Amino acid sequence: MIFRCPHCRMPVQPTDRACPSCAQEMLRYCPTCNELVSVRAQECKYCGHEFGTVPESPRTQPEIVFLEPAGSIAWESKRGVFSRWWRTALQSIFRPRRLMKNLPREGGFAKPIAFIYAGFAQALLVATILLAVGGFAAAVSGERLPPEKILTGLLIVVAAIPLGYVGSVLYAFGVGAFWHLMAKLAGGRAPYRTTVRMVAYSWGASVVGFVPWIGSILDCIVHARLLYFGFRYVHGLSRGRAVLALFMPALILLGFLGVALVVAAIAGGHFPK
Repeated sequence: MIFRCPHCRMPVQPTDRACPSCAQEMLRYCPTCNELVSVRAQECKYCGHEFGTVPESPRTQPEIVFLEPAGSIAWESKRGVFSRWWRTALQSIFRPRRLMKNLPREGGFAKPIAFIYAGFAQALLVATILLAVGGFAAAVSGERLPPEKILTGLLIVVAAIPLGYVGSVLYAFGVGAFWHLMAKLAGGRAPYRTTVRMVAYSWGASVVGFVPWIGSILDCIVHARLLYFGFRYVHGLSRGRAVLALFMPALILLGFLGVALVVAAIAGGHFPK
C-alpha cells in the first residue's frame, strides 16, 4: 500500500508526522485517546471522537506554503557576506542532507544568483591578488613588464566583473532548467524556481575542485550527493526515483547512442531494413 500526503499527494512513510515534500502536518493526536490520526479525519477511528470541520480538499486548497524557519540557509541571513557564503558552502560539502532539508522553497532568484556571483567574485579577487604579487615579484627581480600587458590584465579584470554576473545568471537558469527537467521526468513536483535555488546553493561545493590531483573527482561526488538529497527533500522523490533522476542524463545519452548504432548498422547493411 502506498501512503500519500493528504495535502500534496506525494508518497510518504506511514510513520511520518509531517510531509517531507510540503512540510505540512499529516497526523495529529486525538485529544480523547491520544492516538495518531489523519489531519483530514472527521472522527477518530479508535474512539470515535469528532474533530469538527475538516480542512479543505487538496484540489480546492491554495498552493502549499512551505514552512521553513527564517534564516535556515546561512546565505540568506544578515551577518557578513564572506562568512555567510563559506558557512553555506561548507554545509553543502559536509552536510548536504541538512542543507536540502532546510532549503527555503519560496523566494526570488536574486539571492541564489548572488550566491553564485559571490563565489566567482572571491575567485576573481584571489586571481587578481596572485597576479599582482607575481608582477611585484617580477619588478623586484629587475624584470620590466610591458605597459600593454599590464593594461590588458586590468581590462580583463574589469570586464570579468559584469561578465561574471551574466555567467552566474546563465548557470543558475541553464543548469537549473536541465536538472528540473530530469526531476520532472522522475516525478518531481517542486516548481522551477525551487530547482534553481537548489542548484545555485549547490554551487558552493565547487571549492573542492581546487583540491590537488583529486579535485575533479571530489567535485563530481559532492555534487552528486547534493543533487540526490535535493531530489529527495526538495522534489519529494523516493530513493529510487531520486537515483533515477540523478542518472537520467546518462540513461538518455545511452539511449541516443543505442539508436545511433542501430541506424548506422542499418545504413551499413548489417541489418535488414
